[in-house]
Amino acid sequence: MTESAAKLSGPALRAPLSLELRAAAAALEFVRAGSALPAALVQASTRFQVPAASRAATHELAYRSVRRLGLCQGLADQLNARKPSTALAAVQLVGLAQLLEPGRRHEAVIVDQCVDAARQDHELRPAASFLNATLRRFLRERDTLLETALKAPQARWNHPGWWIERLRQEQRREWQQILEADNALPPMTLRVNRRQGEADDYLQELIAAGLPGRRIGPQAIRLDAPCDVATLPGFSRGRVTVQDLAAQLAAPLLDVQDGQRVLDACAAPGGKTTHLLELADCELTAIDSDPQRLERVHENLDRLGLR
Repeated sequence: MTESAAKLSGPALRAPLSLELRAAAAALEFVRAGSALPAALVQASTRFQVPAASRAATHELAYRSVRRLGLCQGLADQLNARKPSTALAAVQLVGLAQLLEPGRRHEAVIVDQCVDAARQDHELRPAASFLNATLRRFLRERDTLLETALKAPQARWNHPGWWIERLRQEQRREWQQILEADNALPPMTLRVNRRQGEADDYLQELIAAGLPGRRIGPQAIRLDAPCDVATLPGFSRGRVTVQDLAAQLAAPLLDVQDGQRVLDACAAPGGKTTHLLELADCELTAIDSDPQRLERVHENLDRLGLR
């Protein structure tokens, strides 16, 4: 556990950005060792005691890093005079992924918080100055470093070289379009908690908050552009859940009625569990083989005010 984690006073507080970055980096470590990212995030969140209020931000940091991993690794190869430890390399890669997104956060804040993440971890503390120097060098030499890195297919397309070559051989005319589509950010779709209001009313609140979108289902709204869940009106009070439209079709198909008993197997993280309880006053039992992921079900139930 890091010193930052020990300073948190309760689950309702959001952790410092440095802890979120460190947890995202740990998840990236697990991915590079062979884990799937959802399972890696559970491991990392447990290891660093990431509070529920920081889970969404940690997930966003980790997913963005994985999506830009090829380019970030190409940049790191140029920046590093010596090979860093796997843990330090992961923090560096997460930092580079953030620095590649101008305007999301101030560059100085990203560098400062990455360095702080290293300083708060006794294993990484001796290399904090190395991390600071390499990230600041990227800021000074950004254009030159990017130009060189993007010459490599893995950095250009953010896919493994063997996969790029296979696509080129099997899809000679469309391989570039396939890779571009694969790299595109998925749409952000919301499910409005019908126990707290209707989709049309919530859509107007989103528009007023500068988050335009359109209704695409009974309680489904697709945003024009993804955003941090913390900016969604009433998210912390359970007004809305992030859930793909296809996943939103499952619960209504069961046509659950008040008083019925329902078993939700493989329930984590709880999207369909909570949807069923929004639709009917049923007696629902949710189970999952992973106790850590089952904690996410409890968190989502608490946020949405469901039992």
